[in-house]
Amino acid sequence: MASGRGERRRAAGASSCTDVPARRRVVRIGVSRRCARRLAGLPDRGARRAGWQAPAAPRAPRARHDVRSALVPDTTGGRRHHQLARPTVPRSLGYLLLLLGAASLVGAWSWLSADDVATGDGGGRPPYVLPVTLAQVQRGDVQPSVRLTGSVRSARWARMAFELSGTLVELQAQEADAVPAGQILARLDDQDQRLALASFEASRLVAQRELERARAGERDEEIKRLAAQLVAAEAEEQLADLEVERRRELAAASDVSRAEMDRVQATQRGASARRQAVAEQLAQAQAGTRAEDLAIAEARLAQADAARDRAARELAKTVLRAPWDGVVIRRHRSTGDFVRPGDVLFELADLQHLEIDVEVPSTYALRLGLQPDVIVRVDEAPELALHTSLHASVPSADLVSRNFRGIVRLDADAAGGVLRPGMFARLQLMLANVPDALVVPADAVRTTERGTIVVVADAAESGEGLVGRFVPVRVLGSEAARTAVAPLAPDEAPLSSGDRVIVTGVDLAYPGVALLPRAPGDGDRGAPGGADAARTDADTHSDRDASADAGASGDESQ
Repeated sequence: MASGRGERRRAAGASSCTDVPARRRVVRIGVSRRCARRLAGLPDRGARRAGWQAPAAPRAPRARHDVRSALVPDTTGGRRHHQLARPTVPRSLGYLLLLLGAASLVGAWSWLSADDVATGDGGGRPPYVLPVTLAQVQRGDVQPSVRLTGSVRSARWARMAFELSGTLVELQAQEADAVPAGQILARLDDQDQRLALASFEASRLVAQRELERARAGERDEEIKRLAAQLVAAEAEEQLADLEVERRRELAAASDVSRAEMDRVQATQRGASARRQAVAEQLAQAQAGTRAEDLAIAEARLAQADAARDRAARELAKTVLRAPWDGVVIRRHRSTGDFVRPGDVLFELADLQHLEIDVEVPSTYALRLGLQPDVIVRVDEAPELALHTSLHASVPSADLVSRNFRGIVRLDADAAGGVLRPGMFARLQLMLANVPDALVVPADAVRTTERGTIVVVADAAESGEGLVGRFVPVRVLGSEAARTAVAPLAPDEAPLSSGDRVIVTGVDLAYPGVALLPRAPGDGDRGAPGGADAARTDADTHSDRDASADAGASGDESQ
C-alpha cells in the first residue's frame, strides 16, 4: 500500500516538474529541490529507495532555452530551492544594436546642424519666418497711472477710558449706537468726589466773607465808639493839664512836695498818650482796610476757588462723555467692573469723516505731483467711481517695506454712504504727466530676465523683407494701452519716431529673425511654416533669445 502511494507521488512529481510550459522557461521561477533533481536527471530520495538505476545513455540536448541548463541554486532564503535564470542575449546581437544606435545619432546630428535647406523641385524645409503685427512709434504725451490698494478707516477713532479708578455703576450706550457729542456713555461711583467738592466749597465761602469784610472796613458803631473814647481822653488830658498848672502855682509858694509834683506830671503824660492812641484808632477806622490786607484776602479767595474747581473736575471725571458725533464700535466693560485709569470701555468711530490709507512704492512716490488725482473703487459697489485727490503724502518711508504712506480724505456725503471703516479699496493714482515721449503699444514692451526691450522691424541687409532688432528701453509710464519708453543706449540701439515695433509675436522674436508683417486678426494665413513652424523653431533659437536678452539687460543696467 505504501509503495503504491509512493509510486503515484513520484509519478505526479515527475509529470509536474518535467512538463514546464515553454512560455515560462525564460523567466526566473522557484522550483523545489526534488523537481530540480528530476530536471537535472538525478534520482530523488524515494527513487533511490526503490532501486532507481541511471539511464544507460544521456538524453538528447534540448533547445537553447533548456530548463535544466538554466537551473541556478538559490540558498539565500530559508527554503532550499533552485531558480530558473533568464536567458542571456547573444553578444553579436548587442554589437549590432550598438552600431545601429551610433549611426542614428550621427544622422540626426547631421540633419539638425544644417542651417539652411534649399527648396527646389525635390522639396525641402522652408526658411523660418515669424508672422507678426507691427505698430509705428509716435511722439506724444502720456498720463501714467498706477493701481494700488488701500484700507478705508475713520479719520477719528477714539478708545474711550476713565481717568480715575472706581466702580462702573452705569452704562448708557451699547454697540452700534449712534451718539451725539457730549452724550453720557458711562458713570463711576462718585461719592468721594462729591464730599471733597462740598468741603472745598465751604472753604471758599469763608475766604469770600473775609474779603468782603476787608473791603467794607470798620462799622459805623465802632467809629462812634472810638470818637467817644477820644473825647474822654481829651477831657482826661485837659484835667491833667489843670492839675499840673495848679501844682506848679503851689510849688512856687512851697506848699507842694516834689513827689506830688512828679505824680501829677506823670498823670498828665498818661492822659496825653491815651488821647493820642484813641485818635490814631479813630483815624484808622475812618480810613478803612489797608491795601496789603485786602490783597491777602483776595489771594485766599482765589486759592479757595482753585481748590473748589479741582474738586469739581475730579467729580466730572466720573462721567464718560462722547467727544464728538460717532458710532459705538465696541464695548469692553460691563456694569460693576472695577476700572483703572486707561482701561478701555468703548471704541468710538466717526463715520462722517473717512480716510483711505494707501502704501505708495518708492518707484512712484517721487513721480507724484501736488495732490494728484485719484479714482477710488470698492468691490462691494462696482458702480462707484469716486474722483478725488491724494490729500497728503508722508515724506518718510517705512523702514521695513520702504513704501511711502498716502492719505485720501473723504466725506460721507461724497462717498454716498457706501464706504465703511475696514473696507478694501482699489485706487488708480495718476502720476506726473510725461510730455513729448516716444509712445509704443503696451503689448510691444517685452520684459526679460535682463531688462525691458522692444523689437524694432528693420529692413534686411539684402533689401528684401524685415528682420528684428532688440532695443533696450526704460519705461517712463503707461496709460491704458500706450506706454512711453526711452532707449537706454541711443547711440548703440537707437529708437526714434516713425520706427515700427513688433506687437504680436514679440515673445517669439530673437535678434535677426525674419519677419512677416500681417494685419491684426489675419491669423496664421500665408506664413511659411505657419504657427507650427514658429513653435518648432522657437525651441531651436532659444539659445539666441537667451543671448539677446542678456545684451538687452546689460544695456538697461548701464
